[in-house]
Amino acid sequence: MNNIIKAGLRSSLLLGGEGNDSLIGSNGNDTLDGGTGNDTMQGGLGNDTYLVNSTRDQVTEAANAGIDTVQSSVNFTLGENLENLVLRGTDTINGTGNNLANTMTGNNANNNLDGKEGNDILNGGGGNDILIGGLGLDSLNGGAGDDVLIGGDAADRFIFNSGAAFTPADLGVDLIKDFQVNLDKIVLSQSTFGAISAAQIAIVANDGDAATSAGLITYSVATGNLFFNQNGAAAGLGTGGQFASLDNAPLLSAADFQIVA
Repeated sequence: MNNIIKAGLRSSLLLGGEGNDSLIGSNGNDTLDGGTGNDTMQGGLGNDTYLVNSTRDQVTEAANAGIDTVQSSVNFTLGENLENLVLRGTDTINGTGNNLANTMTGNNANNNLDGKEGNDILNGGGGNDILIGGLGLDSLNGGAGDDVLIGGDAADRFIFNSGAAFTPADLGVDLIKDFQVNLDKIVLSQSTFGAISAAQIAIVANDGDAATSAGLITYSVATGNLFFNQNGAAAGLGTGGQFASLDNAPLLSAADFQIVA
């Protein structure tokens, strides 16, 4: 059966069934879940959440009608006036943004996230992801897995923060494809790399020097490889390891890094 379901004046949970349902929110912060079928969902005012499980589901929002989030278990492109996208489930699926400042988060599979226009925040989650910032001042965090990070135009931030102390599995080895010296930033979190400072970033000649430098963050000019050299000048990387590589090995300096808590 195809249903038309409308919310009351307050925040509502709207649940469709097996048919092609129409769900219409109100002025509250509504959650709209069409269920199976090819559903049409419209949240209205408020910060609404949409659950999408069919590529034929349609989500409609008006301008200036809250900050809205789509949680999708299928490939999804954010339509006009939709801000955020979260990929759900375990399938290899992809997400595409719009011209707003989108926040997009992948699942634990291999996702492609393309922010398009706007100042976007892209979080890959698990898996070997491809993150494309596009136009705007974008922030890219690949998460776990060996990710490909493409900032696009303007000043972008490539973030390395697992939310826990460094382990190679938590970060993987990400490839930064288009780092622009003196414009983009590599952002390193002290929650992952410890109490590092800009003075402990070392630019070295090659990978061998990266493992014996006194610097805790070491960048090899020869290869473009970036390491956490946890044990400093002692041989090897200690409990650290390589966590990124920069395509074409641009000549970095400490000014290309940003340390955050």
